[in-house]
Amino acid sequence: MKIRYLINEPNRLILPKEFNRDLDETHKRPKKYGYILSRKSLLKAPVEKSGFWGFNPIRVCFAIVFVLFFPFKTVATSFFVSPAQVRVTLPGDIQTTQIVTVQNNCQLPIRFKAYLVDWSQTETGADTWLEPGTLTRSCTPWIIINPIEFEVAPRAQQKIRVTINAPQGATGGYWCLLFIESAPIPNEWSKMAQINGRIGVRIYANIAKTETKACEITSLYFQKQSPLEIVTTIKNTSNIPISLAGEVQIVDSSNKTMWKDGLKSFILPELKRIIRNHPKIELKSGEYRVIVTVDYTGKEIVQGERKLKVN
Repeated sequence: MKIRYLINEPNRLILPKEFNRDLDETHKRPKKYGYILSRKSLLKAPVEKSGFWGFNPIRVCFAIVFVLFFPFKTVATSFFVSPAQVRVTLPGDIQTTQIVTVQNNCQLPIRFKAYLVDWSQTETGADTWLEPGTLTRSCTPWIIINPIEFEVAPRAQQKIRVTINAPQGATGGYWCLLFIESAPIPNEWSKMAQINGRIGVRIYANIAKTETKACEITSLYFQKQSPLEIVTTIKNTSNIPISLAGEVQIVDSSNKTMWKDGLKSFILPELKRIIRNHPKIELKSGEYRVIVTVDYTGKEIVQGERKLKVN
């Protein structure tokens, strides 16, 4: 494995000795990746041991109670969808069918509808939902889902067939999102308080032997504020999504590591990700180097470096 260096022009930041390096608590708040798919928000889905491509089920439970001046009947829905992601590698224009299972875990029947959307990411990593076929690398035009609308009895399950048929000439990676949305079915005439829920299953389709894998550190700089903030921008220049890991470290003039922190991210093709690190360390006067190392499991390790001066 070779190492490719990306050396930026020196960026000298003058910091006072009394510089306050307490962590900025505002940066410790969990990001919200939309309504359903945030692993740190409402669903609190388990982190898969196999990383981003894990296939553990996601569980969702929605409940709401209204107390008003007149009686309401409360309906709560609970259901599982498995797997959480579908990942396939297609040898050309060969068709494949995958199964997504929906299980009704409550005591009432639930009506479901399934539909596809495109999804992308902001530079901070937040998910955004788009109309089907919006993205160049959307695979929604290739996919047929069956059934689209269905009803699941209490404690029963329904299998959804997801048929993927890539067209000729497709190269690299494509993706979309399968939403499965619920609606409780009233079993008697009464006023009812209901809430719908939906779960998203990410679908990734790669075309075999056409994938390219590469990434670049496009910028590395420091925010001139207290505490010090190291800002790294990484771009996925490959034609498939990549998961990367690495570290950010501060090294003194004798090459001694004064501070380091981990770095992890998932980036879709041609998109950038801004990663912020906040060192909690008291640096003495002198010159230091900030080094960012990124391993995207490709043919090389990417590294960026910039100078930091403390007075």
